[in-house]
Amino acid sequence: MSEWRPGERKRQHALEGPFDGVPKHLVLPLYSWCEGRLAGKDDLLEELYVYLRIPGYGYTRSDLRKFLGAAATEPCHLLLDILEFLIEHSSRWSSPVAPQSVEDLDELLARGNSLFRVADDRSGLQMRVLPAVKDEVQKVVDSATDTSAGEHLAAAWGAAYARTPDPVKSYSESIKAVEAAMAQHISPQNNKQTLGTMIRNVSDKPTKWTCVLPSSDSSSGVQLVLALMTTLWKGQTSRHGGIDPTDHETPDEARAAVHLAATLVQLATSGAFRPSG
Repeated sequence: MSEWRPGERKRQHALEGPFDGVPKHLVLPLYSWCEGRLAGKDDLLEELYVYLRIPGYGYTRSDLRKFLGAAATEPCHLLLDILEFLIEHSSRWSSPVAPQSVEDLDELLARGNSLFRVADDRSGLQMRVLPAVKDEVQKVVDSATDTSAGEHLAAAWGAAYARTPDPVKSYSESIKAVEAAMAQHISPQNNKQTLGTMIRNVSDKPTKWTCVLPSSDSSSGVQLVLALMTTLWKGQTSRHGGIDPTDHETPDEARAAVHLAATLVQLATSGAFRPSG
């Protein structure tokens, strides 16, 4: 057994990855948080049973602790489902003098290095990412005010980082965000243009556009933007049906697409990529 050294616990925490599910060190705190929200609220408890498709007759008020205790050890992450339900219905139990709140829950999850966090709109839980990464995407969303690109990018982010992600929707929204942002620069007169037609237009005459990215070749910046657009477009495997089963995008692919789309939206909305005329 190695000897203990000052700062060893901090070093271990710095190297640990986010915990999926409900790790042991969060079971009791999350259990207590849920109990505080449900105690004495029969109507909310009954609605929770319906939400979880659990026969309510099996759990009465006196069985609340037994129910939550079982949920905390449930391998299908039942406790996380309860958390999401309580977040979504926070207006039913929160008050100015409540000792704990949704913000307390978010702080608890952060301290325990959970993979999840409370969604900004209190719609449930989202997968946690580095704050700096989220902030950069948020800046792009906030700056894309002239088109619907920001709305689509925000929808793509929400679908990609939800506890139950929807990668197909997320990828589709990422492409729509880029299409909305690029429309003002590539064939704006074509109301039916897609990312695919935009790629074809730029490929046919790349000199019609310019990009401020520094390079020795004036066309290199445009080619880089074109390569990013092509990568995003070709990565959408669920766009078309066929004889073979549809190959849906994975959560990892969707999250990568969101960040790729954010880069392209930023280049378009900032004017870094624009017509050369």
